[in-house]
Order: sequence, then C-alpha cells, then structure tokens
Amino acid sequence: MIINNLSGLLQDKSAITFFTKTGQYLDLNKGKTGIWKIDISRITNARKIVIYYRHNNVNEIYWGDYKKFSKSGVSGRFYIHSDNFKYVGFTHNNWNDFALAGQNPVRYYLLSATTSWTK
Repeated sequence: MIINNLSGLLQDKSAITFFTKTGQYLDLNKGKTGIWKIDISRITNARKIVIYYRHNNVNEIYWGDYKKFSKSGVSGRFYIHSDNFKYVGFTHNNWNDFALAGQNPVRYYLLSATTSWTK
C-alpha cells in the first residue's frame, strides 16, 4: 500500500514517529524501535509508534501500539517499546514531506480536542 503522509495513516490517533536508515537497535519482532533521544513528557499520550525505515532506496512504513519506554544505558536516550508491529506500506515521499518534519528523526503528533495536528 502506498502511504502519502503520516496524517493520512494515523487519522485520529496520536503518535510518536521515528526515521531510521540503519535500523540499528530496531527489532520489530521484539517490539523495540531503537535507542532514541526523546522528551519523555511528550510521549505519554501517544497511542501509536510509526517507523519510517529508509533502506535500499525504499521508504518502508511500520506501525504498532505504544507500550512503554525504558532506559537504554546511553544518557538521554531511551528504548521505545511497542506491541503488534506490522508493515503497513511504503511511501515515495522523503521524511520531511511524509511526517511534515525537519531534520530531527523523532516527530511527536498529538491530537488536540479539535482534532487538528499539533507538534
């Protein structure tokens, strides 16, 4: 399935989204998304985890249900854990266009009461 952007995928769900090229520490079978520098106060309302995984000139999109975060042993960085990770499709868009993001590989999407996107 082709996914044009993050907001179309999520619809009414809050999420934390990650961009990776290396897949280092990424183990979707065990529900680990990698070691990330995150603001833990911003992920408490996340319902979904989305991974934008660019490799071999393909931009694959995976998602799962947010479960928890845990310390990684690297100062300021955390493991993000998820249940039910699955491949949902790919995108032709680059990270910036897909996630409406800048260069930061972590993007928080929280829905306000009026269902508009806030960052």
